[in-house]
Amino acid sequence: MDDSQKIDLPEQMAIIIDRCLQSEAAYKLFVVLGSIAVMSMDVRREFILMISSTGIYEKDDVQAISKLLLSGKAAEVLDSINQVRKEQVLCEITEMLHE
Repeated sequence: MDDSQKIDLPEQMAIIIDRCLQSEAAYKLFVVLGSIAVMSMDVRREFILMISSTGIYEKDDVQAISKLLLSGKAAEVLDSINQVRKEQVLCEITEMLHE
């Protein structure tokens, strides 16, 4: 991917949040990653080794998951996803009350 095709961080976050709002499986993945991201570094590394050895994930996916876990950002992403989900529910409740 060249520089003209790179997506900036806020846009990446928006894409991740949107996918997690649309897909229960994507959301559940971030629940797991967010939980692991706050555990000890040894646990995080062990999880990364486990997923990389399964062969289920592509190399790029393992690298992305590694970055999210080792930096602790997965927990921050999960917090953002949960905040958007909460706001959506509140909007839906408000709409229902005003019908």
